[in-house]
Amino acid sequence: MDVNKAMATKCGWSLSTHTYRLRKKYLNLKSAKGEEYARSYPPPECDLENLKNLIDKKWNDSNWLVNFSYDNMIKIQVKHCSQPGVVPITPEELSVKVLKPRSGYVKGLGLRRSFSIRTTSASTDSDYVRRLEMEIQEQKEEIQSQKEEIQVQNKEIEKMNGSIYENFEMTSSIMEFLKKQGLKGQFRGGGIP
Repeated sequence: MDVNKAMATKCGWSLSTHTYRLRKKYLNLKSAKGEEYARSYPPPECDLENLKNLIDKKWNDSNWLVNFSYDNMIKIQVKHCSQPGVVPITPEELSVKVLKPRSGYVKGLGLRRSFSIRTTSASTDSDYVRRLEMEIQEQKEEIQSQKEEIQVQNKEIEKMNGSIYENFEMTSSIMEFLKKQGLKGQFRGGGIP
């Protein structure tokens, strides 16, 4: 494992989180007391010069603001779905509305297929999922077949039980008849003692 890369990633995440929290505080202060006040009085964890640099060079940069477009996506979706009988916007349509069309986007057709590594792994994942779904379907069919076999066997068992009961009744009536005729004793295996 590359320690430098891991440290850089960790530091990047920490800085990103810190910057995000500062921006939230700035926006809250800006909405409460106005932009001039918010620019002049930074939070305690940031000095005035760094705050102004963040505001002017980063937070007003459209590329950086894309990271905060998620809130806009939620707002657009909520506004759209608040109308009765409306079909929700697809994620692709939503991203086009908020982030604007990217290269490869064709109106009405969506994004063209990407041949990146991510797509390859996604297709591998979808093949794996498809294979698992097929196995599940085969198992369901096998279970159904087994259920049908069990039903057939249960019917045969019921028939056999019925035959046994009929034979028992017949044997009982024959024995009763023989007793009435005066034959006494135990009857064994097919003969009279």
